[in-house]
Amino acid sequence: MKTKLLKVYGVLGMAGLYLLLAMSANAAKPAKINICHAPPGNPENTQSIWVGIKGDAVTDHVAHGDWLVLESEICDSIADNNCDLVPGTQEENDASCDDGDPNTADSCNAEHECVNTIPLSFSGVRTDLPLADAAGWSICYNSPYGVEDANLAANIQSNCDKANVMLACRETGSGVLTMAAHAPRADVFSDTGTGNTPHNANGVDWYFNNNYSMGYSHEGDGISRNSCDTATGAFPEERLCFHTHDWHGRGWRCGTATSLNVNNDWERVVLHAD
Repeated sequence: MKTKLLKVYGVLGMAGLYLLLAMSANAAKPAKINICHAPPGNPENTQSIWVGIKGDAVTDHVAHGDWLVLESEICDSIADNNCDLVPGTQEENDASCDDGDPNTADSCNAEHECVNTIPLSFSGVRTDLPLADAAGWSICYNSPYGVEDANLAANIQSNCDKANVMLACRETGSGVLTMAAHAPRADVFSDTGTGNTPHNANGVDWYFNNNYSMGYSHEGDGISRNSCDTATGAFPEERLCFHTHDWHGRGWRCGTATSLNVNNDWERVVLHAD
């Protein structure tokens, strides 16, 4: 935020400050503007102060690291880093923390600091993966297997729009994913029709059709879709399947737990990451 405001100030000068003042939450105080002031050598005592806009007071404050406070910002002891918006605007906060690296997930933590994390990466199917270990990934879709979603495939694709997608399942509400696998979004949603020839990516055999089923199995272990994969193979604990029919968007499989069409004790979970 500070960078943006300094650019405005650099272009518009004092007139720009008047303009910002007019848009601020306290426009009723025309002679002053709100500054987040970090005393030099004592940043723990950072506080919001009102500074007169006449003379050089504002420019002096900005020059030593203070910043203008907009209505939605928090003035704290952390240098302005585009991560100071009030709760309720987390998505805006996260987006404003973009460090320009497409390989990192950008977010704000509870201390209003920008965090740029390289997402957890692994090949093949992981079992018993704690959500806490899925750094850089966020849940973009989840619902119990027994809940009907006639637009399941479309809803997942719409909600999970980042570059990488992870399909997972768990006992409802658990902090541990029973199984999970990820790949680039284009691979996860690569249309394989309704047959038994999967698409291989990141050490996993994927299948997808927006009106049949979607899921994966252990690489090379074979699948048997009807419409979900009912095969056992050598690695039944590494098989996941969601029905995607427009007339039947429930179930079906989370590893060895099958026939979940009316079961709300198990949950479909989809995550995405940059």
